[in-house]
Amino acid sequence: MEISKIKVKDNDIEIIYDLPPQSKSNERKTVKFYCDEEPRTSFFDAINGLLVDAIEATGLDDKIWSSGIVTGVTLKHSDSGTGITITVQNTVNDLCVVMNTPHLSSSLVSDELQKRIDKLIIESVAYIQGKRAQMSLFDASEEISIRQFQMN
Repeated sequence: MEISKIKVKDNDIEIIYDLPPQSKSNERKTVKFYCDEEPRTSFFDAINGLLVDAIEATGLDDKIWSSGIVTGVTLKHSDSGTGITITVQNTVNDLCVVMNTPHLSSSLVSDELQKRIDKLIIESVAYIQGKRAQMSLFDASEEISIRQFQMN
């Protein structure tokens, strides 16, 4: 499984990933996974762990942007490593501002950033596999929406 995009809006999580080739043709299937069930805290810790890297990559004022939240990540995998673009949302002077980093190619990804990317990938795979925040054991009325679409 190769994750290419992660989007977060409230507790709605969208993850786009490619499945490994299933035949000799090396044709990959792209899957769009969507779930509105709250992820584990460690998922949010992993994605928001990229905030410092986003601020550093853009040169924005860390005093203003340190209260931002990471709402999206785009990953580009290659033989030389993983490149990343990070999307951050913040409220500045009562305005909602969304900022994207420039694409950080694998040559610009530090060892520390790579560790944070790896942690996010592990948490995302766990989320796809059903690892979620603790739900009420007694509330049978909870409804969970999970949708996966094959995009090819």
